Amino acid sequence: MNNTETSQIIELASYFQELIRKQKDKAPYHINLIDELRANENAHSRIFIKLIQFEENGKYPFLELFLKFLGGEFSKIIVAEPIFTAEKDRIDALIKDDKGRYVIIIENKIHEAVDQEQQLERYLKIMLDKGFSENEIYVLYLTKKGGSPSEDSFSLDRRKCRYKEINFKDDILPLLKEQILPICRVKDELLISSIQQYIDHLNGLLNQRTIDYKMKEELTKQLLEKLNIDELNEYEKLSKVYDTIEEVQEVSSCLNEYCASQIKKAFFDWKSNIHQKFNKKEIVTNIEVLKNDKYFYLGIKLKYNNQEFSCSIGMDDYFTKPYYGITVRGCTIEEKDSKIESFVQDNFKSDKFGTSPRWYGFRRSELSTIFTEYEMLCQKVIKLIDNQKI
Repeated sequence: MNNTETSQIIELASYFQELIRKQKDKAPYHINLIDELRANENAHSRIFIKLIQFEENGKYPFLELFLKFLGGEFSKIIVAEPIFTAEKDRIDALIKDDKGRYVIIIENKIHEAVDQEQQLERYLKIMLDKGFSENEIYVLYLTKKGGSPSEDSFSLDRRKCRYKEINFKDDILPLLKEQILPICRVKDELLISSIQQYIDHLNGLLNQRTIDYKMKEELTKQLLEKLNIDELNEYEKLSKVYDTIEEVQEVSSCLNEYCASQIKKAFFDWKSNIHQKFNKKEIVTNIEVLKNDKYFYLGIKLKYNNQEFSCSIGMDDYFTKPYYGITVRGCTIEEKDSKIESFVQDNFKSDKFGTSPRWYGFRRSELSTIFTEYEMLCQKVIKLIDNQKI
């Protein structure tokens, strides 16, 4: 692709961005409380679990519909006294029944987060340690439109039975609209309203609202006009569109490579700055030996009550927002310790950190400000540790 073609694609992208802005400004008024609250994956897990645990006269009609809908081994599960949890034991959503002797692990990837190392394998082990046998453990991998876990997260051998991949577009939405909503009683106004709001929110995430269809039609029409293909026959028009798609993908590939190289450069620059500012601390990082371009980190190793941890900057991949916080990354044993967990909870409540299997606490930030925020965190942690020694 030459410079002229590249410029044309960039111009087309800018034109398209402006078109979207104008179309959104013209869109009819629409409000959805879940939209406004910006529900993340954890919120979706809580909402789904709250809906599916509806109970009436000791029965769980929504759960039974869900299991029947899943089919296969799932449809054979006998519902007795299920317990529903979200975000417990680091698992997005869980349905277990000691009387029925089953546990269903639900891994929610609605916002397309990448799998963590050995993620589903670890969840399986947690349930085995709690006394469930392998043939009592069921796994659902829930995505936005479809997808599979990495082999590192969940090996192919594990997927042969009691495992199913489902998604919000083809499974959860139809289940809610066609099976769960119709059986709701008229008097359950709040339940009906909640399900309707959630259905509408999912349609919004999937660009399936009526207003979205109309906007897509108008955007497509104006884009085709921009390509100046009116005088071509239908086959020539299609050929021109395919050529444009290829050119866009080529430009996108170049920009992706640029982003990856600049992120690597940023990490090496931060490493140099860390060495200057915290020169007595051991630097930990995997950026120099990175193989899969995922889960890279950089920080300093510290100790509290003889337990290792690190203050680090991390990224899931080159195209997600960076984060900083307190983690087990780079430690001799990359497993969380209760003393460090208490240390973080006692001293960083106001920071509103998120947590994950390898991070005691983390916060996402912008590339332009993250190092300054990270430096302030390191200084605070070091000061707290030094005060404990006095």
